[in-house]
Amino acid sequence: MTLLQSSGGGSAPPAWQSVYADESGDFVFKGRAPGTYRLFAMEDTDTSLLFDSEFLRRNGGKAGEVTVKEGNTSSVTLTEIPIRGR
Repeated sequence: MTLLQSSGGGSAPPAWQSVYADESGDFVFKGRAPGTYRLFAMEDTDTSLLFDSEFLRRNGGKAGEVTVKEGNTSSVTLTEIPIRGR
């Protein structure tokens, strides 16, 4: 799973973080500032794709969105994005 910050964070550049899901498909991102994030479930961890406008155009609709608030836990269902053939 890759998390890409889309709002919040003030003047800082967009933040991203990748983690792996466990056997149940659960995953946790820790230490994220409050804000809105887009989540990508990619079969590959090539995070350079997050800065590829063509990849985002083709796959942006498959991203989940979550708003992080201090002290809260959120849940989101994602569709895996196949990377083969980009």
